[in-house]
Amino acid sequence: MVITQPEGDIATASLDFDEFSFWNTEHQTMENISKEHTTALLTYLSKNYRIFEIQVSFPYLILFCRDGIPPQEKRPLSIAGCIAVWLNEDDAVPGDVSIGDFGECDDIVIEQELAADLRSFSIPKDSTLLRVATRYFPDASFISYISHSMIVEYATEDEDTWYNRLEKLPNGFQNVGVALSFVNGPLVATELERIKALELQKLSDVQKDDSDYVKSQGCFFPGTMLRVRSGNQRTAGIAVTKGLETRLTVGFPSWDKECETISEISGDETHFSVTQAETPVGYVCERTGTTDIGLAQLKNDIIFHNRFLDIPTTAKVLLSSRDIKFNDEFFIDSFVTRRQRLRCQGLRIGIENHAKEVMLNDDKEHPPATIGAGAGASISLRQGIYATGSLSEIHHEPRIRAGVCGSALVRLRKADGEATLQKGEISGFMHWSDLQLKNDTSGRLLCFADAVDDLVDAGWTIVSGFGKERRDIRRKSQMMG
Repeated sequence: MVITQPEGDIATASLDFDEFSFWNTEHQTMENISKEHTTALLTYLSKNYRIFEIQVSFPYLILFCRDGIPPQEKRPLSIAGCIAVWLNEDDAVPGDVSIGDFGECDDIVIEQELAADLRSFSIPKDSTLLRVATRYFPDASFISYISHSMIVEYATEDEDTWYNRLEKLPNGFQNVGVALSFVNGPLVATELERIKALELQKLSDVQKDDSDYVKSQGCFFPGTMLRVRSGNQRTAGIAVTKGLETRLTVGFPSWDKECETISEISGDETHFSVTQAETPVGYVCERTGTTDIGLAQLKNDIIFHNRFLDIPTTAKVLLSSRDIKFNDEFFIDSFVTRRQRLRCQGLRIGIENHAKEVMLNDDKEHPPATIGAGAGASISLRQGIYATGSLSEIHHEPRIRAGVCGSALVRLRKADGEATLQKGEISGFMHWSDLQLKNDTSGRLLCFADAVDDLVDAGWTIVSGFGKERRDIRRKSQMMG
């Protein structure tokens, strides 16, 4: 059995085998391996990682460890083409392997043009999701497509109203091989309400890089610590430009109280101040559409460089969500997590002003008829959905999860294996959030990132050669050893 582990850092490496893989690169899909290869895989994992049981739940390979989960630096993110999920012997399988409730009506047939774009392990066009929502689920607020499942999100309702709704919703699709489920309330928790509680537990007891790079190096970089007036700590994004303007991207929810008076954001240098560790560097002057991407204006004497500290590349180009494929791999670099590897698993869109549907005679035997489907519909928000396979480093600790907000995602490689890191492609910025899963206390596999589409549409591009040339700068925190 030939083993390939290309990256030197095992915590971000892929453990692959020449004889078999769950990921079919040629056809861009996932498939089962033979019984013989499954036995060989379990034998290898048992010998090297003390794994006593494996479960395949595409795109995840769930691993049960007999003597505890190996430390982060000794376990790969990906094994045989699947995202590795490391669990202790008695751990529950993470709740977001399966999300939502099912409708109780018969399966529906959707338009062939839409059906052709809905394939397992392939991200559909955002316009397809919008049309599905407006034509078949007119009251939906959001719609998500994750791996091989469509999840329709409704505004929060009381329990009786929700179960009455489920009685009128379809159980699935007749002509599409993907699952269909529904959630009561947005899939992503309301950030502003959560932040106020979490920030009471600031990042003081989390091992992190709190270096003041402006003081020590004369400039700062993506992934470094930012502080705001309230004391919240977030991750620096990247420098972007439009015309004569240059801005630094930041996670907008950091300004929790100030978010309640968004109309007053412009020019308020005090309330929306930004500090890099201990050095004041500027203030937030605008927000990008309905995303959580804020734009900060830096002081004239402050220098920012688009070179990452723990990722060997420089931010160079904004990557639209339309150019991202299922299983494309990405890095983030944050002062609370160092470098972390993610895989794109889907897309979430917000829906605004879409046309309404009516049920014919309230007949459960037939799908809804349409009156002007799609008329006036628009996409209010685009978010990439990413899997980490890392239940502790980002998700179990709320303080770490909050600190990651604003981190830029840079594409490492495409799903077909093409290396892209040196292209410096930025796909989005981490969106601090929780999944709303009922009765679930287990870890989370999925996280969300606001797409850069609104930045691109507004004319922003990444700054080229901004600031000083990079010196040999490394993180100074204890995290680096």
